[in-house]
Amino acid sequence: MTYGNLIPMQKKLITIKNTLPALLIFLLSCKGEQKQNTSLLISEPAYKAFAVQKDNTQSVWGYIIEHNHHLIIQQFFIPALPGEQVFKNKEQAEAVGNYVAGKLNRSLHPTVSKKELDSLGIITLKNVTQKK
Repeated sequence: MTYGNLIPMQKKLITIKNTLPALLIFLLSCKGEQKQNTSLLISEPAYKAFAVQKDNTQSVWGYIIEHNHHLIIQQFFIPALPGEQVFKNKEQAEAVGNYVAGKLNRSLHPTVSKKELDSLGIITLKNVTQKK
């Protein structure tokens, strides 16, 4: 009698052994997908720009770029222009700073051309070319 009762138990054990690897694979794949989705929701840009005043003066604005809370770039003069031309206001410095940080976040080189400054409204190419 006991022998007859073991055969159905053995069949159940074999079935459990066969489905266990498939179950583990399923659970692991679900866990990996969950990590992927949460990382997309939480991710912040690595490079951030902030408009700052130089030496607490009211007239000189610039921007800084931070990477993971470490200062990477500090710029108080308009890039791509000859000499030391300063930003006219906080909005100009902020616009160029955000543009440069955006380029860095897209893994591009942080240089800024005169054409890019023109598209941001910082300068007009007509005025720059006429001064030469």
